[in-house]
Amino acid sequence: MPPKGQQQQVEQEEEELQAVILADSFNARFRPLTVDRPRCLLPLLNVPLLAWTLESLAAAGVKEVFVFCCAHAERIKDWLSTSQFSSNLSTIKIHPIISNSSLSTGDALRELDARQLIVSDFVLISGDVVSTVNIEDIVNEHRERRKKSKDAIMSIVCREVGGVHRLRPLPEAPVFVINPTTAQLHAYTTLSHPSVHRSTSEKRAAIPYEILESNEELEFRNDLVDCSIDICSVDVPLLFTENFDYQDLRHDFVNGILTSDLLGKTIHVHVVSENEGYAGRVRDGRSYAAISKDIIARWTFPMAPDENMPDGQRYEHRQNYQYIGKEGIVLAQSSTVSSHSLIGSHATLAEHTRIERSVLGQRVTVGASTTVRESYVWEGARIGADCLLEESIVGHGAVLQDGVVLERGCLVGEGVTLGKGVHLPAFSRVGRTRWNEEEEDEETEEEKERLRVLGPDSIGYLWPADMVTDAGEEESDDEEGEDPLSVAFSRLGHRAPSPTPSGTSTLSTISRASSPALSVHSSAASVQGIPTLSLDPSSSADFHSECVQSLERAFDEGHSIDNAAIELKTLRMASNVPLREVRKVVINFVVGRVPAAVPGKRPAEVMDDVESVMGKWAQLIEQMTGEDQVEALALLQDFCVSHPSHTPLFPALLRSFYDHDVATEEAIYEWYKTPEARGEAGSMHRDLWEKSRRFIEALLEASDSEEESEDESD
Repeated sequence: MPPKGQQQQVEQEEEELQAVILADSFNARFRPLTVDRPRCLLPLLNVPLLAWTLESLAAAGVKEVFVFCCAHAERIKDWLSTSQFSSNLSTIKIHPIISNSSLSTGDALRELDARQLIVSDFVLISGDVVSTVNIEDIVNEHRERRKKSKDAIMSIVCREVGGVHRLRPLPEAPVFVINPTTAQLHAYTTLSHPSVHRSTSEKRAAIPYEILESNEELEFRNDLVDCSIDICSVDVPLLFTENFDYQDLRHDFVNGILTSDLLGKTIHVHVVSENEGYAGRVRDGRSYAAISKDIIARWTFPMAPDENMPDGQRYEHRQNYQYIGKEGIVLAQSSTVSSHSLIGSHATLAEHTRIERSVLGQRVTVGASTTVRESYVWEGARIGADCLLEESIVGHGAVLQDGVVLERGCLVGEGVTLGKGVHLPAFSRVGRTRWNEEEEDEETEEEKERLRVLGPDSIGYLWPADMVTDAGEEESDDEEGEDPLSVAFSRLGHRAPSPTPSGTSTLSTISRASSPALSVHSSAASVQGIPTLSLDPSSSADFHSECVQSLERAFDEGHSIDNAAIELKTLRMASNVPLREVRKVVINFVVGRVPAAVPGKRPAEVMDDVESVMGKWAQLIEQMTGEDQVEALALLQDFCVSHPSHTPLFPALLRSFYDHDVATEEAIYEWYKTPEARGEAGSMHRDLWEKSRRFIEALLEASDSEEESEDESD
C-alpha cells in the first residue's frame, strides 16, 4: 500500500472532470414555446438543446455531470432517464438536481454550494450550448494557472468572430479588457449596437487608472462571442453564497470580482480560435437561427446531420447542404427543397411546396403550394395548402390551416391551431393558453383583438409582441422584468437599421508606451475614441478590407483556389454579409489584377494578358458565383464601366468568363437581354453591351453549326 501522501496525490490526478449544466435560462425569450416544455428540450435541428450540450461535454472528456433543473424539472429528469446519455454505454454519469426556488444563476450556484457536490475545478455551462471545443485542454490550462496562483478562480471561454456577428447580441455585446500576455481579464462591460440606441454617438469604457499603470499592454476586445462556458474553481459557488447580491454571472459576479479590492481574486479569458472548434449558445430566436445555419453548413463538424447527431438520427446529405431524413420521407415530384435545409424523417411535402433554407421536424406535413422560408417547423406540426411562413417558428403539433400567412418573427406555440386564412403580423406570438391567466373576461379588448386577428376557428391566444419602432423606442408588455429592448432585438427575423458607422476595427491595444497621457474622470481612466468599441452594423468597410487583404495574400503567396475560397467564406460567415458582397469583391479584385489596356495591342496579346490572371483565378470567381452567373456578368460590366483602364478589355473578359465556365451560354444570353446590361442610349453600359454583340453572335453561330452537324450525322 503506497504512503498516504502519495495515495492522495494519485487520487487527485485521477479526479474525474465534473460539469454543472444550468438547464434553466432564467428568462422568457422563447415563450410561448416554453409554456409546456422546458427550454433546454426545445429542438435544434430536431435534437433537444440539452442533448447538444451533453454531447459536447462527453466529447470533451467530462465524466460526471450535474444538471440543475428549475422550470419543468420533472420533465427534464424523465428525458434524462430515457436518453442515450443514461445508458450503460454512456461515458458520463448524470445527476439531475431539482430546485423549485432558484430564480437566477446566483440562486442556483448558492444551492450548489449548499449541497457540497463539487470537489474540484469544474465546467459551468448553459444547457443550450453547442460546442466542439476541447474543453479538457482549457481545464488543464486553468489548473496550471491555479498551481501558480490559487486566486485564479475562473476562466471564461470566448470565441473570436469579429466585431459584428450574428451570435453577438445587439443590445448587450460584450467587451473584454484583457492583458494579452497573461490572459487576465481586467474589465468587462456590454455596449449597445448603434442601431439599438440611436443617440449613442460615442463609445466609452472606464477602467481603473491603476490597471493602466500596472499593465504594459491591454487589449480591448469586442470581437468575441461569450460561449457561456466557464472553468470554475470550488471557490466560485462559495463566493456566491457569501454575497447574495450576485444574481447574474457576468454583470454581478464577474464585475464584482474585478472591482473588489478585498477579495483579490482573478478571472482569465481563453479565446478560442477558428482552428480550436466551434462554440455558441442559443440565447434567443436570433441565435437559434444562426446556430441552426452553422450546423447545417458543417461549422460544427464532426457534429453534423449526416455524421454524428447527438441523438443518433441520421440524414442523407445531398448537394448544397440539403439534409433529408432516411425514413418515411414523402416528397411530391413538384416539391422543391433549397440548399441549407433539413427535412426530418416521416415528413410529407405535397405538390408545388417550396422549402427554402428551413428545418422541418419529424412527421411534419406541408400542404400543396405552400412556401416555408427560413423557418423552423417542429415535430408533428401540420401546415395546410397555400400558406406562407417567413422566418418563424411553429411549435410541436401546431396546425396551420389553408391560406395562413406568418410574417417574419412569429412564434406559434405547441398545440395551437390557426384558422383558415389567418394572417399574423411580424413578431406575433400565439400560445395555447392566455399569457395572463388572471384575465378571464371574454369581453375585454384583448379578446376582441384575438377574434379580429385569429378569427373564430383558431385555438389559441395572442401574446404581447415586443417591437422596436423606427426611432429605436421599445414597445413591450412582457418578458417578466427583462430589458424590453434586449428582448425585441433578440427576436428571430429582426433586422437592425444601419446608422452611420463610427469606426471599423474590432480590437484595440493600448500600452503605457503608446499612451503617455490619459484623461482622468473621477477615479477612472476613460479611454475614448478606441476603434474596438465601435459596433458597425453592416461592417462592410471591415469586410471589404479583410477580403482584399486575404486575396492579396492568396495572390502573393500562391495559395490554392480551395484555400482562398475557404478563407473568403469564413470571412463572410464571421461578418454575416450577403454572398453578393463577396462576389463583388472577388470579381473586382481579380479583374483588377489583369494588366490595364494599352493602345495598339493586338487581340491575341490582350487575351494573353487576360489569361495571365484568369487562367488560374477565374476558378475562384466561379466558386463565388455558383448559380448567380447573370449577376456575376453584371458585376463584370459595372467594374469595366467604372474603371476606364479596363473598359477596352470587356469583350476579352467576357470571353474568359465563358471559357472558364464562370458563365454558360444561357447565362450570357440572359444577361444580354436584361435592361441593366443594355443601359441607356449613350451610356457606357450601352457601349459595352454593343461591343459584346460580336461575341454573342459568335456563340449563336457556333451553336447553329453544332445543331447542323448533328442533323447531318442523323
